[in-house]
Amino acid sequence: MKAAVADIAPDVSVHGCFCFVDTELPLFGTPTISGFSVFGRRGLTRQLNAAGGLTADDAVTLATAIRQSFPVA
Repeated sequence: MKAAVADIAPDVSVHGCFCFVDTELPLFGTPTISGFSVFGRRGLTRQLNAAGGLTADDAVTLATAIRQSFPVA
């Protein structure tokens, strides 16, 4: 994933995480597994929608490049 993003947006950080649905997670703090953050659906949604340095056009360009780099299984 980092390589796919680096060609288009080298300043964008790429982080792995776990997302579990239909589970109870702590209300405060973000648990981790081997250094990777653990989120529920809402927590991951908040993380992904947080303000960042990309414009809307940049986000579309990046999403298109990622989609082309990782075809549907």
